[in-house]
Amino acid sequence: MSKSQALEAYKAAVDQEADYIEPDLVLTKDGAMIARHEPMLDGTTDVATKFPTRKTTKNVDGEQTTAFFASDFTLAEIKTLRAIQTVGVRSKVYEGLFTIPTLDEVIALAKTEGAKVGRTVGIYPEIKHSTFHAHRCGSPCGRLDGCDRIDPKKGLAGPHLDLPR
Repeated sequence: MSKSQALEAYKAAVDQEADYIEPDLVLTKDGAMIARHEPMLDGTTDVATKFPTRKTTKNVDGEQTTAFFASDFTLAEIKTLRAIQTVGVRSKVYEGLFTIPTLDEVIALAKTEGAKVGRTVGIYPEIKHSTFHAHRCGSPCGRLDGCDRIDPKKGLAGPHLDLPR
């Protein structure tokens, strides 16, 4: 089974006594929340080699951006991607080893690792480029319907958020 670079980083933070982990979140085409710093997949995954024809142009924070967007891929497709290192001076030793985690996986990690160290590990989720996702979901004020379903005691109510289409 492939590991997630983000989950490994969150685990290391818990091991170093972090009380909270902060996943940055974006939405997939089928409404899954995944841990990504931005909705574009180009710079940190092998998406261009696996799905070369899927680049689109979308408005991101008022800028027309041509990229591979997480919102154009299903969770199953996202799970085939692997992390890459595009910064030339950084080591590529971990290239292709890590997957992209879901919010459910982050919640499970916080629970499991918290139990191992004998304390509660909180999660402080941040939806990246919320106006980009709000436009997609039809929410005029930037709030994503369904995000209130994140229960700190139980995690998400299901594997995906029920979003308006």
